[in-house]
Amino acid sequence: MLSVLLKIPIFHVLLVNIEQILLFIKSKCDSDKLVNKKEIEAYTKYLASLIYEHQLRLKYESGQYKEALDSEKKSKYFKIIATVLVIYLLKIVITVPRVYNKFTFKPCTLFLLLTLFITNIQGQVVENKEVIFGGKKLDEEKFKNVDLTFDVSYHYHFEPENYKHTLKIYPWADLVRYPLISYNLNYEKTPNVRIGDSIPFIVGSLPFQYVDAKGVVNIGTLSDFSNNKLLILDFWATWCAPCVKSMDKWNEIVKELPQEVAVIGVMLDFDYKAQQFGVQRNWHSPIMFGPQAYIFNSFFFSQQTVSRIAWVKDGKLITITGTQGYDIQLIKDFLSGNKVNLPTELDWTYSVHTN
Repeated sequence: MLSVLLKIPIFHVLLVNIEQILLFIKSKCDSDKLVNKKEIEAYTKYLASLIYEHQLRLKYESGQYKEALDSEKKSKYFKIIATVLVIYLLKIVITVPRVYNKFTFKPCTLFLLLTLFITNIQGQVVENKEVIFGGKKLDEEKFKNVDLTFDVSYHYHFEPENYKHTLKIYPWADLVRYPLISYNLNYEKTPNVRIGDSIPFIVGSLPFQYVDAKGVVNIGTLSDFSNNKLLILDFWATWCAPCVKSMDKWNEIVKELPQEVAVIGVMLDFDYKAQQFGVQRNWHSPIMFGPQAYIFNSFFFSQQTVSRIAWVKDGKLITITGTQGYDIQLIKDFLSGNKVNLPTELDWTYSVHTN
């Protein structure tokens, strides 16, 4: 049975989190209380998100990535079925009289297999969707010949003092799911985008993880957010005061121009900060985090750079600015087609090498 499961790619996702899964099952099997419905739904969604992210990564790395997204209608049906079945099964398992404790193992095992089966099905329900970026359909045939490798190293900070200090400052930090990791990327091996260049199709369709306004982690691409809008990539970190003020300003701009401007905050910082930092500041723009944030940073800069903003319109990199030198009126004039002088900051950009 185990040898068969190991051949299933989805099982590797669960295998990475097997300790948490087993502890969850054990705690519920040993408990006399019913499981909270919200707890089950949240855990089911968490497993589904891990599986979906793993599938996207496998599709991209194998050269067969075609912008697979969840089919909304079918996915909803499977989520409902999965939730109902898991809740019903857990109710049976946990309310088994203590006299029948010797039989607890079998229902718990069944629960694990059922969770694996349901989330596997849910993760497989995808549809091919046209990838539109800058008003143009991306050529899916180009993906077949793509050979792009990102050289990213992970530095884990396991010192207890670091964890204690972090939790003292950020008591909400989820250091179990998002441990203290520093990312280092070889910027010499990634595509270089200069001001005036069209955004390469691989950049517009590369999947990344982000946190939404409610602190929920999702998977998306630049093409999901462009929709012929002015797309702003604000590269920032929590320790950079001008960066935070810039994100505050852009979120206010998006509130006033929701149909014309889209903002993605690309965070180059510890992962755990992404989930609650923006929520606490009432940011509505998504926050990209993790190694993908550094990869996207490398597309526009020759080294790790924050307090810089990439402006993308109609599939082209219009300019790269700092955190000042523009206001909402200048943006309105630009979007209206009026001739304006957009500010430009060339430090650490690839454009500086062409001037």
